[in-house]
Amino acid sequence: MSWRTATVADLLRGGALTLYRATPTREAVSRDAGEPPSVLTQHDVRTGEPPSGSLHGKPVDKLVPIEVGDVLLPETLHHVGPVTARVADEHDAGSVLGPHLFLLRPDPERLDSYFLAGFLSADQNIHGAAVGSSIQRIDIRRLRLPLIPMERQRRYGHTFRRVHAMRSAANLAAKIAQDLADHWALGLTSGALLPPLDDP
Repeated sequence: MSWRTATVADLLRGGALTLYRATPTREAVSRDAGEPPSVLTQHDVRTGEPPSGSLHGKPVDKLVPIEVGDVLLPETLHHVGPVTARVADEHDAGSVLGPHLFLLRPDPERLDSYFLAGFLSADQNIHGAAVGSSIQRIDIRRLRLPLIPMERQRRYGHTFRRVHAMRSAANLAAKIAQDLADHWALGLTSGALLPPLDDP
């Protein structure tokens, strides 16, 4: 299927998207007194884990609060696994944007967040916007998005959410299996477990 498309640069100029970044710095930006917010890191976005950084460990030049529906994308390609955009949920809201991430905030009247995340992180889209050799960075303004009505966007977005849930379940199952295998190996080599008496 062929679509009429627009680049992220086009959508930024048209006001359908707003782009934010937080640059690493030596000293954290000053903040009001109170409990410091957690920082959503590049690792968190890649792994699907909750915000794990701190302003002490990940100082940035400005505080960009994350809102539900924001779409987050790593700045660089990673040698392991595909690039997956993350749609911020209520657990991410209130944390702040960490370094080496793009934050795209869509106009909810014009763009569905999951539709946006699904198409922007497509392999052919990402690799078509990659620049550099040893370290490949994403030129986010070159990423493309189909121009389709909101009703169809929401249908795509709903399906992309199901794909995301399936991928998350597969990753969790793989992690549990790896942890179990590691514990068995440790138990066998430390003497806490014995191999079965019957022949395998």
